[in-house]
Amino acid sequence: MTSWPQAIQDEQLCPYLQRKNEISIQDGCLLWGSRVIVPPQGRTLVLDILHETHPGVSRMKSLTCCYVWWPKLDQAIEDKVKSCEAYQLSQPLPVVASLHPWKFPKQAWSRLYIDFLGKTFLVVVDAFSKWLEVHVTSSTSSEATINKTLIAFRYAWVAAIPCQRQCYFLCQC
Repeated sequence: MTSWPQAIQDEQLCPYLQRKNEISIQDGCLLWGSRVIVPPQGRTLVLDILHETHPGVSRMKSLTCCYVWWPKLDQAIEDKVKSCEAYQLSQPLPVVASLHPWKFPKQAWSRLYIDFLGKTFLVVVDAFSKWLEVHVTSSTSSEATINKTLIAFRYAWVAAIPCQRQCYFLCQC
């Protein structure tokens, strides 16, 4: 190799251009420092060999950092390990969160549940009576949500409005 282009149109070649001062050829092998740059057709075989003993993500990455390289190698290792059945079986089960049910409210309109159905409807449910109100809205902003929710306040003072997914009462100032 005698020279590199100043710019490359193909995104797949950009990682090589970024390392152009460190890439060399020795005995017909393309090297990045002392690591062999593996061509696409050999990458699956290299991953299979590295994964034969199921060493896990960290160990596979530490092995490759000394011997081989290709663009997005870390992601390829993570994908290989995550698709391994033995790896999946060895992972601990996720912690089961205990349910903490709300106490039944003592009066109507003291606790409301709100959520958006799409971006068009604001649904308001009274936890005591299960009364349902649906408001058409053109926005999910905090201001629009508060204005529509205030309509439900006409019945009583609301003590709690739990939100499950997103909080729409954040100031956008």
